[in-house]
Amino acid sequence: MQTRCQITRARVQPICAGLPDPNPHLLRIIRDWARKRGRHFPASWEMSRPDQRFAQFCADVHQQAQHTPVEFRTHESYRALIADINEQFDLLSEAGYTILIWHGDGQPYRNSQEMRLDVCRNRRLFVYPTSEMSRDHPLAQRTESGWYLNDIFRAVHDVVGHAATGFQFGPIGEENAFRFHATVQSAASLPALAAETRLQNCWVNFGAYLRDAQGRLIPPGELGYVPPPARPYAAQKAFSPVAATIDCALWKARGY
Repeated sequence: MQTRCQITRARVQPICAGLPDPNPHLLRIIRDWARKRGRHFPASWEMSRPDQRFAQFCADVHQQAQHTPVEFRTHESYRALIADINEQFDLLSEAGYTILIWHGDGQPYRNSQEMRLDVCRNRRLFVYPTSEMSRDHPLAQRTESGWYLNDIFRAVHDVVGHAATGFQFGPIGEENAFRFHATVQSAASLPALAAETRLQNCWVNFGAYLRDAQGRLIPPGELGYVPPPARPYAAQKAFSPVAATIDCALWKARGY
């Protein structure tokens, strides 16, 4: 049996060709919001795999970064990110999507496919609640509705980066979800977006704790390998990362 999203996709011209499992209704909402703000929305998408050396570089930047929430560049980038995600959250609510904090046991979804199906079929998303976050983190603040800004951000990124596109959780999907979400964000918000997505995901999937003494990623089956379900979350730090972590071309040009 076809879902509503699959039937819709079969009837319309792709809004962004090349996405693995696009949700046309969401893509149209996001595209229109971005265009009203003079921002780029891609007509097509080319999937990219994380460059392993670049991903390890990003993981190390995250590991070495200090939590600097009041530093000017950090403060301004998070201020821009918060402005965008609040608008995007309201946009989704006004379009009929219900976003709820998850109060059940464990995670609300076993994988990204379950999450995307819930969003597609029911226009509903459960968000795993924020815990153990430094109180001075910009996303640790509560809104008038009682939501943590971090929960709002995670909900928006799950919808924009994953449910709208079909990008899975995991190294490849998370990298593409960051890049796609970045296309509709303000330039000022990109350092904060990178710190909260790309760098945290690189730490989880390419961090030093996953490498041997020579810096090589330990493959499955070898002593020291940590399977994805057993990996810890990255630390929640507010900082403004170096530009090379946002633009891979800069990293290559500088010969890191």
